[in-house]
This record gives sequence, C-alpha cells and structure tokens, in this order.
Amino acid sequence: MLETPAWREVESEVDRPLLWVGLAVVAGFLLIGVIGFFTIGQTAPAGPQRWVARAVFGGFALVGSAACLSMLPRLISPVRVRHAASDVLPDVPREPVVVEGAVVHGRLTHELIEDSNGWQLRPSSQVRQYDRLFLLGFGIPFLILGAALWSWIFRTQLNVGGWVPAILAGTLVTLACGGTVLYLIGLIMRAGYRRLSWLSIPRNGGDLELDLAEPPEPENADVSAGVRWIFIGDTPRRALAFPREVVRAVQICPWKVVIGQPRRTQSDWAVQGVLVLANQPSQKYLRLALFLTSDFAGGARLAERLASTLGVPYLFSADAGGIAEEKVRAGTRPPLRCGGTMS
Repeated sequence: MLETPAWREVESEVDRPLLWVGLAVVAGFLLIGVIGFFTIGQTAPAGPQRWVARAVFGGFALVGSAACLSMLPRLISPVRVRHAASDVLPDVPREPVVVEGAVVHGRLTHELIEDSNGWQLRPSSQVRQYDRLFLLGFGIPFLILGAALWSWIFRTQLNVGGWVPAILAGTLVTLACGGTVLYLIGLIMRAGYRRLSWLSIPRNGGDLELDLAEPPEPENADVSAGVRWIFIGDTPRRALAFPREVVRAVQICPWKVVIGQPRRTQSDWAVQGVLVLANQPSQKYLRLALFLTSDFAGGARLAERLASTLGVPYLFSADAGGIAEEKVRAGTRPPLRCGGTMS
C-alpha cells in the first residue's frame, strides 16, 4: 500500500493568458456599438434602414458591455488557490497530457457532487442547460429576423405576389437553411457532452472507476467514423478501475492547444485537469486527462476540490510561470491533427 506523506502547501494566483487582449477586443465592440448607434441617425436614410442599422450597432454595444462586465471581476479580484509546493512530487511532468482530438470547452464541463455512495466527478448538468438556452436564445431571434428578411426580399425584390405568399416563402427558406444549421449545432453540442469523462469515488475506500472516451485515430478512421465522432458522439470508451491508494496527485496544467497543419493552425488556451497515478512496474507516473476548459478559475477550483476529496497533493502550474513555460513548449510541439473548441 502506497503512503502519501504530508506535504507543504502554498497559495498562488490563477493566471489567465491574453485576458487584457480579450478585454481590449470586447471594449472595441462596445465602442463601435455606442459610436455607431448615436451617429447613424445623421448618416443613414430615414426609415427601416436607419432602425436596422441602429439595431445592429445596439447589438454590438450590448455584447461588448456584457462581456466587459463579465471580465472585470477577474481583473479586480484574481482567483487564488492553495496547492502543494513545487518540491512536492517534483518528478511529475508539469506539461499537459496531449490528447489527439481534444476539444476545448468554453465553460466548466464537470462538477464534483457527493451522494450516498461517495463522490462523482461527472459532466455538469448546467452544460446541457446552457446549450439549450443558447439554441433558444440565439435560434429563435435568428429565425424570426431571417424570416422577416427573406419575406422582405421575396415581396420587394422578387415581386412574389402579396405579403402572405412572401412571408410563407421566407419562413420556409429560413427553416430549411437556418433550421438545419441550428439542428447541426445542437447535434455537435450533444456529441461533445457525451464524450466527457466520468470519475466515481466510492465512500468505502473501494476502487475508483474512470470512464473515458477515445477519439478516432486520424490515420485509421474513415469518414463515417469522423462524422459519428463530430455529430453523434458515438466513440469507443475505456473503463478503468484502480485502487485509491495508487492515486498520487490531482494536477492542473495550462495547455496552449494548437490544431491544424503546421502552416495553417488555430490555437486556444485552456487548463487540463489530470489524475496522477503511481505506475509501480515502470517506476513512472500514469497521467489521465479528466477535463479541458478555458475557464481557468473554475477548472483550478474544481481540481482543488477533487484533490481535497481524494486526500492527495494538488499540483498547480496554471500561474504566470507555468503559462510562460507552456508558451515555450507550444512553440516546439506539433499541432493536433483533429480537435476543436466549443462554447
């Protein structure tokens, strides 16, 4: 039986790469929206065109102001977490576990709950709720505006009878095009939820159970496998059971996820929650990825709670120093061939 000795703890601030850049971008949206809304009355022709222009610039202003308000608390009061000192388990790698097909989620995807049997690190129910709210909150106004625009085009530009036939035609075109797009977005969101991992921690000290999805290998997968992975979430899963005593630490690692070809890539910053296991035969550590999110503060706090629940050290490298090291690693690491981002 492996024993975890007492360890020294310190406190660090959770850093957020490019936070000031993001604030500058959303502030630009706000500035464009405000200036456009108050000056469009002097430049746009009177009538529907002026109201449409004001609605567009007003949307820019609303999006920019909401984003600025959501980012200001992180600038005013940064999140701090307690974690094991750097000399605790120094031989555990501090870099992320690179997983082909990784998907960066904009929200925190998991929650740690306690029930009668123990604890569950499971996909958060709020993720599905937010997805549905997004589809309804964005989809319904989008379909209404789309139907109105197409109806106006059919009536005034294509001279399709009266307003009733034009509205019917505009509604059908909007449902055929926009409705299909929203349906595909919903499938992608549901598939992403199905691919999330589960970790069961029994209260009686029994074996932990971890259920992970395995994305298809790009060189071996056919087109149908890729379509199922993207839209259905129909992927092979791997169930692991291991004694609680082999759990050595919980870790949070910053990861600059780069996806694409060497000359054409997209990148995103995220934090990865990792479970560190002792691998006695090889005298090395087995590291298993649990979640990947761009919510740095939420991911760091969740990993802190999980480490406390398991009674193991919390290895933290999502501070300014760890992010600087990951920037260097990302410059030499080959990009992922498949993967993506989700809101």
